Amino acid sequence: MSTFKTLAIQDQMRFNQWVSLLPWAHVYTSSEYVFENLFAWSSDECIHIRWFDHFGIIKCQKRKQTWYFPPVVKHVDDFKDAILWIFRHDPDARLIGLTDDMLPYVPDIGVVFYDDRLSEYIYDAKSFIEQKGSKYHRKRNLVSQFIKKYSYDLKPYQPSDREEVMKFIHGYHEQGGSIDDLEPLMKAIDHSNQFSYLVDLLWVENKVIGLSVGLISLFNHGVVLFEKADTHYIGSYAFLATAFAERHFKSVKFITRQEDLGIPEIKHSKLSYLPIKKDRKYAIEIQPKKIEKYHLYLENFKEDSKDYVDHFFLNHYDEKRSYDFPVDGHVVSALHLVPKTLSLYGQSFPIEMIVAAATEKDYRKQGHMKFVIQKTLCSLYDSGIPFVTLYPVQTNYYISSGFITYAYESLITEWTESVECRLEHTSSTTKLLNIYKSFVEQYDGYMVRDIQTYRELLDALSQDHYISSLIYDHDHVLGYLIHRESSVEEIVLLSQVRPIIPNLSIEHVKIPSTFGQPAQMARLVNLKSFLHQYRPHDQINADITFRVSDPIIKENNLCLRIIASAGHLTIEDCIHSDYHLSIEELTKIMICGTNDPRMQGLFPIREIITFDKY
Repeated sequence: MSTFKTLAIQDQMRFNQWVSLLPWAHVYTSSEYVFENLFAWSSDECIHIRWFDHFGIIKCQKRKQTWYFPPVVKHVDDFKDAILWIFRHDPDARLIGLTDDMLPYVPDIGVVFYDDRLSEYIYDAKSFIEQKGSKYHRKRNLVSQFIKKYSYDLKPYQPSDREEVMKFIHGYHEQGGSIDDLEPLMKAIDHSNQFSYLVDLLWVENKVIGLSVGLISLFNHGVVLFEKADTHYIGSYAFLATAFAERHFKSVKFITRQEDLGIPEIKHSKLSYLPIKKDRKYAIEIQPKKIEKYHLYLENFKEDSKDYVDHFFLNHYDEKRSYDFPVDGHVVSALHLVPKTLSLYGQSFPIEMIVAAATEKDYRKQGHMKFVIQKTLCSLYDSGIPFVTLYPVQTNYYISSGFITYAYESLITEWTESVECRLEHTSSTTKLLNIYKSFVEQYDGYMVRDIQTYRELLDALSQDHYISSLIYDHDHVLGYLIHRESSVEEIVLLSQVRPIIPNLSIEHVKIPSTFGQPAQMARLVNLKSFLHQYRPHDQINADITFRVSDPIIKENNLCLRIIASAGHLTIEDCIHSDYHLSIEELTKIMICGTNDPRMQGLFPIREIITFDKY
């Protein structure tokens, strides 16, 4: 009986013989069926294969995830059987890398998700190499600058160059470049004599400042597997990409530069070379509860495209962070949680945000969602989460569950001063983050964001064709905008002026504010957890007792004595209290602060701003 084993050189012949006979082989332009690509990534025993008489199953096990690639089959009729085998033996499997041409041969099971992160950028090889016309002007200019500025040489890799390559990789990492692909890269380089890997090094003054690894596939298309360059050398990436293609890909019709993995900067780079298409990829999963929640989402949030919903369920759905109510074993009501970090007076608190709360139409107004919310709150209490937040459609609905409004929004038209502006597209998550920080750090409370926050935000919104742009008043940056056509998803402005932007009306746009219409809501979940994390001002000396009532989370029904001294809190259970607080009143005090003298300055009034809606 065969078992899974690490993909090896000995598997290449059978692999290539079988895939070359499949009906989509003559139009295949991606890379999951390129043996050399899989072999390189088997460097850390990530890629495994199991052979049967008529098909081979390929899977990748990494970071506690198991993904399966399109099976290798002897005959196309075996494709469906191989997929059924995968899900019979691994019901939690995710099958990735399916193309449009494969879908007609896929059995009708589970859900087929569009997988944008793994969809590949395909280029016309002739156009990529020649770069004719005004649309390539910027690329040609970068290449010209590199040629004029540096004394360079592009040479094939030799084993004696290995030490220089490692020096380059070390410097690349110090510049902030990822080396997650170091092992696969080096495996490809070290096996360049045994396989058809094409490895070129870009030298400037006896120093490696770039490298490119690719191949011409079994399907006769160019594949760029790895490409790295030192950005201190102007035009290094543009020159390397063009020169490598000109040297090796003149004989092919198409080139794949593979996927963007959802990273906006990589997406922008790949789009800048003007692909002729993005080869759409699909994934299949069959978990019943996930599928029910997926359809529940689609039914209730029709303003979100299927691509966006697919993206959410592929990349952000987590069964442990999703709560539901079933009727006769069928999920009729559900919500999802997204982890956030709330900053209050410079202190960071892990919180959860409720998103996509929905109930099937025939089961509404029966208390199912209220039950799901209560179940969620009790579970979050057990995990020690101090607060939960949400951006409600109707604020009144959540009041009965103890939620209070803590942030507001107002129409941008309330800012009377206006200025004519221009937009400049940007994919720089660093620039967006810096603008965000400059704005929110004026306030006492806000959601903490980082580079990864912006990468995930832009990646998710790109599914609905949103882009990010800097807003300029002449040469001065006023803020940024995330938008598409006439729709604005988020705007952050560094001063209280109303931008007038050609062909884009923002009169209807609501902006986060400390006044205006109720927007964000929050609820205290674990009182003691918050108090144990909270640090009062070191000048505050206080000794108070109070009783709390929480109709949902019984563990919050406490009588507490709090002693503040030298920036620390001592928390004691007590019997007698000076006054009584509802969970709503306490939530307001803990998040927004209060000038109630009974609290003795423990929780000062805070100005809070928040942009996060999901």
